[in-house]
Amino acid sequence: MRPRLALVLALAALAGCGDRGDRDPAAGAIVSQPPAPADRLPHLILYKRAAEGGPDVFMEARIGGTLVLGGPCVGLYASRDGPHAIVTTAGTLGQDGEGIFLDVGPHRFRDGDRIVSGGGFIGEAPARADLLAAPIPEACEGMPLVELSMIYPAPPEGPRQVPDAPPPPPSASLS
Repeated sequence: MRPRLALVLALAALAGCGDRGDRDPAAGAIVSQPPAPADRLPHLILYKRAAEGGPDVFMEARIGGTLVLGGPCVGLYASRDGPHAIVTTAGTLGQDGEGIFLDVGPHRFRDGDRIVSGGGFIGEAPARADLLAAPIPEACEGMPLVELSMIYPAPPEGPRQVPDAPPPPPSASLS
């Protein structure tokens, strides 16, 4: 039993070694991003609710990629350009024994999870900052932003794949 424990501890120590860069899964290259402070959660940029003066319509391009919870802002790797800070309608950040998580509706997401949403890329600042629940945190300023109307788990075929269309209904022939 003790040799197994020693092996597990040695492997855990080795797992902590190596590069600390985030990998862009699309490019397979290391992309530098400042880490989130160890004692704080990353920032989640939220829109106000529509009833409070927030948006009630959103861009609807299908956006998908890898969730990033290890930087200063909740982000998305959706391209080779590095992470984009997410601006969304709902979500709660927390931390437990397994690390940082993002809860959206019934879904709990972890760093590296594949996600999908309707939305679009909005540059480094939203056209109307008054639609945000709070100003963009200083740690997130200058990051490219992506609007996600609601975050869902990516389908098994991947976030960029359009699911197969159902077959057409059978046609009734008049004979």
